[in-house]
Amino acid sequence: MLTTAEWDRLQRLETLLKPCRYVTELLGGETFVSCSIVLPALSHLTHTIKVSDDDMAYVDLKCLPRGERGQVWTSIEALLRKDPDRAAPEPTEEPARKKSLLRFHSDSELEDEDEEGPNGALTRYRAESTISETDCPLQWWSTHEGAHPQLSSLTRK
Repeated sequence: MLTTAEWDRLQRLETLLKPCRYVTELLGGETFVSCSIVLPALSHLTHTIKVSDDDMAYVDLKCLPRGERGQVWTSIEALLRKDPDRAAPEPTEEPARKKSLLRFHSDSELEDEDEEGPNGALTRYRAESTISETDCPLQWWSTHEGAHPQLSSLTRK
C-alpha cells in the first residue's frame, strides 16, 4: 500500500506527464509521422511545459528580485551548516614527502582550503561560469561533483 507522500508524488508525476501523453497519442498511431504533425506537437510541449528555476542556468538568480537573492544564498548556506559532514570526502593519506612539498610551495590561504566550510563552498560555486541554456545541468553536476561535494549532495535532495 502506498503512503500519502507516495500518492502525492505520483499525482505530481501525472501532472508533469500529461503534456507528453498528448504528444505520444499524436505521434504513436502511425508508422511514419508527417512533418505537419511534428510542429503542432512541439508547439504544444513548448506552451505547456514551463522552464524550471532549479537548474544550473539560474545560478546567478537573475530570475529573482535583487532583494530575494541574498535570502536564497543564506538559506543554502544554512543547509550546508546544518549537516557539513554529509558530503565531506573521505581523507586519503598522502605520502609524507608529497605533503611537505605541497606545504612548502603553497600559500597560507591554500593550507586552510579543506576547512573553509560552507562559505568557501558557496564562494567556489558562485565563481563558476554560468552554463548556457542548452547545456544539461545534470551533466554539469556529474562533471563538477568533485569540485563541489557538499553542494552536490544538496542538489540530490
